[in-house]
Amino acid sequence: MTGPLARIAQDAQQVTEAIRAAFGIDAEVVDRELRIVAGTGLYATRVGSFEEGAVGGGLYGRVLTSGRAEAALDTSDPSYDPIVSRGGVVPEQADFAAPILLHGAAVGIVGLIAFTEDQLAIVRLRSEAILDFCRRLADLLASRLVAIERLEALEAMQAHLQLIQDHVDEGILLVGRSGDLLLISAPARELLGCSGSERSWQDLFLSDLPPAGQRVRLQPRRGELLLADARWLPEPAGLLVILRSVEAMQQLAYALTYVHTRVPVAELAGRTNESRRLRSDVVRLAPAATPVLIWGEPGAGASAVASALHDNGPRRDGPFVSVPIDPAAEDALERTIFGSPGETGNVGALALASGGSLHLDHVDRLPLGLQERLLETMRTGSVTLGSHRRPLACRIIATTTTRLSDAVRRGDFLGDLYGHLSQGTIRLTPLRRRKGDIPDLAQAFLDRRTHEPEKTQAIDPGAMRLLLAHSWPGNLRELRAVIEVAARGDRAFILPEHLPQRLQREARMPERPLDEMSREFEASVILPLLGAFGSDTGGKRKVAEHLGISLATLYRKLKNFDISP
Repeated sequence: MTGPLARIAQDAQQVTEAIRAAFGIDAEVVDRELRIVAGTGLYATRVGSFEEGAVGGGLYGRVLTSGRAEAALDTSDPSYDPIVSRGGVVPEQADFAAPILLHGAAVGIVGLIAFTEDQLAIVRLRSEAILDFCRRLADLLASRLVAIERLEALEAMQAHLQLIQDHVDEGILLVGRSGDLLLISAPARELLGCSGSERSWQDLFLSDLPPAGQRVRLQPRRGELLLADARWLPEPAGLLVILRSVEAMQQLAYALTYVHTRVPVAELAGRTNESRRLRSDVVRLAPAATPVLIWGEPGAGASAVASALHDNGPRRDGPFVSVPIDPAAEDALERTIFGSPGETGNVGALALASGGSLHLDHVDRLPLGLQERLLETMRTGSVTLGSHRRPLACRIIATTTTRLSDAVRRGDFLGDLYGHLSQGTIRLTPLRRRKGDIPDLAQAFLDRRTHEPEKTQAIDPGAMRLLLAHSWPGNLRELRAVIEVAARGDRAFILPEHLPQRLQREARMPERPLDEMSREFEASVILPLLGAFGSDTGGKRKVAEHLGISLATLYRKLKNFDISP
């Protein structure tokens, strides 16, 4: 059987037996489809079968439709439906029907049926009392259905609460006033490294219960350093303690305060062999988890390459934590990288970058004492959190502006640490040795500062000649600064007069070989044309025609620019 009454069939049977005991008359309980759910006498043998008559007709149909109790003391009325037993039609003398109402709708009927003249005499004598008794028993069954619904709703709510408390990031503890543990959520068990079978607060923590209304740091007997917020709940509940990972909270704070701009490989602009080699190195090394050492002159773009390694690898969705090395503040630097032990300490960058990458900028400046500690961390593959050690879960990307192998020979850098850091290496070429990239790089810097796609800016050929003539001691950083200053305002073209005076003075001071200056001049003319006409074969043919030279001559000049034809 299905339907709500099937869930209280035992209660319904007790109701029919109560009617039989009170009046000596058989009774039944039927559901809305007129299926017999419980009964006495004849009806006990027909549980699960259907009463005769449609819902829309007869006494039961009327009661189900109206929701009002009704008595039929003259069953010869054509509107009354006879009941069919195994032996045929059983003549009924009287019938009482009281609806079982659930949320205002009839879901079944409590029925009482008189079959004999003696039973008819009883029901006629006591019809009002019998009908009221049927109503009360029908209400009793309805109350039982409501109680079951409420119990199921409570169980569902408890299941939902359990689901919530087991899937929020915070761990939840409920502690009695005597320190006994009343509840430990699944995240709390994970944070505490416990099984959930612990009985008291002292089984989990080295310190006493936290004071209500204050945020404190707690060191569990097992597991990592935690933040705890506590509040007393009304009786009979106890102290509600919300636990959070210090590491997770500091990672969240870092993510909210540090905006990381992703660097796709394509943004490492340039068309020279050096720039193509750089992009190839990033694509090759990004998927690995091994450390990478990036070496280049100041301003050569090491930080952007470190970011590109992170952003194009499997850890791209994790944090990218950058630590500039300042040897003048060794103690603070140690806390920044490794964290501080104890309940008042902070999580260091090695743990903060868990699941992502740690960028050590100017690693050549790292003091020897911290070099030894970093080496030990990389050797063991573990990092300390409070009194707890956990696996090192970040990729280390180091950048340097000096040749570390020379520092190793001088005794300024540990050879073993150099070996660990240089499992993958990228050497950055200074801008003065890849001037063929300047047009692409300058335009890329220009495009990045334009936040409105419909607005475009370009560099005048005369200004480009000045850019190509400069030696760029500050490398990409200097070029970006020059472009950002020159592009201020709404000017559509950057002209020579928009560039710094030092670039214009250098252009009037030919101090280099004529062939080098000729090559730079030709590059300043040809490269913008390639940008306009396209760098495919058709575009190069148009550039050659525009300049009045052969396609082969153009290819030869591009090769001189260190650009593949």
